[in-house]
Amino acid sequence: QGLALHQRGQLREAEALYRQALSADPRNFGALNLLGVLKAQTGAVAEGLALLERALALNPGHAGALVNYANILSMAGRCTEAVITYDRALAIKPDADSFLNRGYALQSLNRQAEALQSFERALALAPRNIEALYRRGVVLNELGRPDEALAAYDRVLALAPNHAEALNNRGYIRWLNQKSWAPAIADLERARDVVVFRGVIAERIDCTGHVLVGHGMLLAGERHALVFGELELRLGLEGDGELQWLAALELD
Repeated sequence: QGLALHQRGQLREAEALYRQALSADPRNFGALNLLGVLKAQTGAVAEGLALLERALALNPGHAGALVNYANILSMAGRCTEAVITYDRALAIKPDADSFLNRGYALQSLNRQAEALQSFERALALAPRNIEALYRRGVVLNELGRPDEALAAYDRVLALAPNHAEALNNRGYIRWLNQKSWAPAIADLERARDVVVFRGVIAERIDCTGHVLVGHGMLLAGERHALVFGELELRLGLEGDGELQWLAALELD
């Protein structure tokens, strides 16, 4: 019953049931595991880690609990430990989401080549995983392989035409590496439209109008500036780190 409440987002009620179960049996593995997840979701990361450590002391080979612990380690910025824990979980139960989150942790450590391998392992298990496809494109571009990154973003957009980050990044590569001005601006405008439609708050954007102007495309630059104005768009619709971790926390 606590799990059902948890999955419906009724966290206060779920926590009460988990704590009730632990009052009856402090060694209740399921309650420790799930309460640890819940506390991390509500921002009590240290408490979540402590609860998962108690759960894993009872059942150190439980793949789901190991994944939960690794996810929360990543939230805490302890990414090296997270990678080690993902490896333990994946040795027991290979899972696309775990490879994906392992890739995030490796990116945070600037271990891009290993992150790429992790995203590709995720795609081997789930070829249509949008986030793994997108992250593969990001890492390929960071590794200096823009043509392969473009192909990755094309795959993302074939499955999710309104993926704003992929549109933004593909537009940037088209502009910077291919000098394909019209397609680049078309991608950026589509990204803008998606972001505005979804009501995303401004934060940052990679390409600015003055950059295009600085590359001798005054008209394109003026148009780009007109499109984005002074906005700094937050395009993290699919890849916000903490939200990804919380979405991926296993509840069983």
